[in-house]
Amino acid sequence: MKFASLTCPNCSGQIVKDGDKFVCASCGAAFVPDYDDADVEYEKLLTEEERSARDLEHKKELLETKYKLEEEAQLRREQRLKTEQRKKAVKKFISGRISALIVLAIFALIGYGSYKVMKSMVGNLDKFTDIAKKTEETKPDYEISADDLTDDFLTDAVSSSMKKFKNDRNEALNTYNDGWENYDPISVEYMGSWLITAEDGNRFVTIMKITYMRRENGNLSFYYDTRELRNITVTEGGSVTSDYVSHDPDKRGTIAGWPFDMYEDYDQCYLEQIKAFESDHKVTKVDYSPAETIINYETESTAQE
Repeated sequence: MKFASLTCPNCSGQIVKDGDKFVCASCGAAFVPDYDDADVEYEKLLTEEERSARDLEHKKELLETKYKLEEEAQLRREQRLKTEQRKKAVKKFISGRISALIVLAIFALIGYGSYKVMKSMVGNLDKFTDIAKKTEETKPDYEISADDLTDDFLTDAVSSSMKKFKNDRNEALNTYNDGWENYDPISVEYMGSWLITAEDGNRFVTIMKITYMRRENGNLSFYYDTRELRNITVTEGGSVTSDYVSHDPDKRGTIAGWPFDMYEDYDQCYLEQIKAFESDHKVTKVDYSPAETIINYETESTAQE
């Protein structure tokens, strides 16, 4: 009997015995003993005891070979691990030196910059004192009431909120409920405004109602949401300003399967977006009625009407 190979000819991996076959542990290639006619005739002359002894010896050789291969593989893995650890140590050392140099350079720049700033401040102390006093005198007033909201501010705030709301909801809706249902936005309606004040900032909140009409049957659906102007302040000249506009309230999940977050009920919208703040904020209803309380969409539905 001749054995083809103990090393895989495909990948040079370790070959182990699996039943009547020999299999490469790396790539899975299988090998079988290569018998010739002489092997067959010789096999007939062997006794059972001789066959057992031969098989035992063969298994021993395979185990010894397997152990040797595993030992060599372990040595290679350990050598590779040591090499990688040395490389990491070198990189860490170099990186540490570079970081130290960078830190020293930064401190040097900071020290030089601090010196220049202090020198400039000492030389112009009176100038900085005057600037500080002027800044204190013109500091915006965050402690405001509804009476401080000017007509110009209210007009701009409500108008911009309505237009922003309309732009955000300007697409038709397509939902599936035992068949496709198509809805067009019809109008945005102003429902009221509130001033919510607190130490962490003031907000001007407006509730809007948007009306949708189903194309298939003309049925109307109504939904409510809010838009906010935040950080409301009064300047020294008496004008009212806001730092930025917030037009994305906290997500509340979808409503009735619709692909956006709005309230189906006005009272629920008021409860969560206005009244809920009364515990730690001052909430005041703003007495204001805009000249234009409804903005209509230019849609196929409104065109047909």
